[in-house]
Amino acid sequence: MVVPSIEQAPLFLSDDIRKINKNNVTEHTASTSSTASTLSSTSLSVPTRSSFDPELTYEKRWHPRYHHENGDLKLKCPQYPARKHYLALDCEMVGVGGNAMRSSLARVVIINWRGQVLFDKHIKQSEPVTDHRTFVSGITEENLQRARMPLDFCRAKVAQILHNKILVGHGLENDLHVLGINHPWWLIRDTACYQPFMNQRFEMWTPRKLKDLVLELLGKEIQEAGKPHDPFEDAMWALNLYKSVRSDWESSVDYMMKRSVIESSIQRVYDRVGQSQNYCEEIH
Repeated sequence: MVVPSIEQAPLFLSDDIRKINKNNVTEHTASTSSTASTLSSTSLSVPTRSSFDPELTYEKRWHPRYHHENGDLKLKCPQYPARKHYLALDCEMVGVGGNAMRSSLARVVIINWRGQVLFDKHIKQSEPVTDHRTFVSGITEENLQRARMPLDFCRAKVAQILHNKILVGHGLENDLHVLGINHPWWLIRDTACYQPFMNQRFEMWTPRKLKDLVLELLGKEIQEAGKPHDPFEDAMWALNLYKSVRSDWESSVDYMMKRSVIESSIQRVYDRVGQSQNYCEEIH
């Protein structure tokens, strides 16, 4: 599995630029050659006198996320994975077995960044359904009677679609479990497990309902009372939640990935030291 590179915005410029007198920044820009060379090395074009606006703050003039184009100051977009790498998933289940305690996959919906449906299938059941859970899942007996796709074929097809993709959803642990698919943690964006979206109680973090998150953060009412869930709607609004915090979320994933690499590197060093010590003991 190839890990997609998640680059962050460039670091701040060197100290010699930040130490420029704020009141004389225009004069220094025209006269200080070292400043110009530093700017060019950070992929920033050197601003001209006409590009300065007295209302602009010092930070905006020199912040690396801003660049000058034809005398205008524009915000540079942070580096994220391409939108084509994002998919959102939602599954609906029915109850099987005694007391309908076990869940069986009944419908899978996958959409892309723009909300276009890439996959929407009902799944043929391999054992009798004891509870269709229609009031929540929206699945009826007629839906399953018309279903032709077995679970194994669905699993292979979905795994092919999700390969090397960043997967967004709410409660993805349950969806992936019922699908029987393993997906790398660094490619999962589960709005049920994103800490800023969770409730804290006695040092414990608990997930919140998608309905409550969407209402509080995006001001939209979904999953109306008395109506079954729509997997397309759930996938779309989970994706919208992710989009609203994309920058912070990707920064946290990048941090965790770097930390994981460092910890694994340290562990490898300890392992090699231990092997060397054992080898020396065997020699002596």
